[in-house]
Amino acid sequence: MTDRTACIVPGLALAMFALAAPLSAQETSNYELRAVPAPGSVTIDGKLDEWDTSGEILMCHDVGRLLETRSARVAAMYGPEGLYISLRVKDDTPMQSRWDPVAQPFQGWRADNAQIYFWDDPDTPFGPEGSRVSQLTAWWCHTLKRPGASMLVGPIGHGREPEARLTDLVGKGVDLAYAKDPDGQGYTAELRVDWKLLSRSGRIYGAGESMGMGMEIFWGDAAGDGPEHRLTDLLNAAQPQRSFYWSTPDAWGKVAFTADNHVAPSPSIALLNAAERLRRALYTTEGPVP
Repeated sequence: MTDRTACIVPGLALAMFALAAPLSAQETSNYELRAVPAPGSVTIDGKLDEWDTSGEILMCHDVGRLLETRSARVAAMYGPEGLYISLRVKDDTPMQSRWDPVAQPFQGWRADNAQIYFWDDPDTPFGPEGSRVSQLTAWWCHTLKRPGASMLVGPIGHGREPEARLTDLVGKGVDLAYAKDPDGQGYTAELRVDWKLLSRSGRIYGAGESMGMGMEIFWGDAAGDGPEHRLTDLLNAAQPQRSFYWSTPDAWGKVAFTADNHVAPSPSIALLNAAERLRRALYTTEGPVP
């Protein structure tokens, strides 16, 4: 060991320890997704060229093990037309679902899909005379080569029936597009949800406001028949519950509408950056050996 190496190693070991500490749990726990103002016109085409994704969050069940195969980076923007959400999903069998958006509108959760939950005013009780809970499922049907979107209005589970079942929403309040990654190891989903679907009054949210929001992402098998992996994130810090999450609005986090663009990275993106620095520290070497 050279004198130079002897000087570097203790510092490197200290850096590795400091980086490894926050990564020990490795499952992401996001409590807030920041929606930034949409910078002008946005075309829903599965491309994020017009997007400001600075407020994005990373969602992953195990950052150290599943980052490249079962993770998602989620961003949000808002404008007069509605709430925009993008998902950049890592998936080695991307966009595989055989579930027909018209004939089987509430089976889309069984393969590759995103389920996004909204609570328009979490400070008031939900119900027909109160705030509105909406559960949106979005997916790409590979057999029909078209996107699908359906929505349940009102919380379900625990013996509760939804207030309404909305089907075939693409072009009818939900604009949705998908694009497969060039390497075939993931996909981008881009959607816009009209405000009228998110609250009873159709109110347009603005800077400084927030609404309840939760997310579950599913990875299906290669045939698109059934789910193989489920990821739950965007939690209520006071009730960070992942079991029965879909039926428990009190467990959902929130989407916060910012006044500014180009916001600072979220804690989960900072975690991703730390993971990359740790990977480089562990596997980058110097010396004469190729």
